[in-house]
Amino acid sequence: MWTLSPLAPLSPFSPVHSHIPCSPSSPFWPFIPGSPGLPKSPLSPFIPLAGPVIPLNPRSPFIPVKPVVPRCPFSPMSPF
Repeated sequence: MWTLSPLAPLSPFSPVHSHIPCSPSSPFWPFIPGSPGLPKSPLSPFIPLAGPVIPLNPRSPFIPVKPVVPRCPFSPMSPF
């Protein structure tokens, strides 16, 4: 029986709190914007690094967007 207990960090159904570290065994931790003190797990790309919050690319949530991204008009991938 699953219980929503903060004492079960390995359960993907456990509530995420700022004082619970990221579990390397659970890739289901959601992205928490502006949460300090949460180290990024190699298996959990949804937990940001501690420090400045970098907005995620809406087209690829696994790639952080750089603060300044100049648009290249000659890029074949650019719609502009």
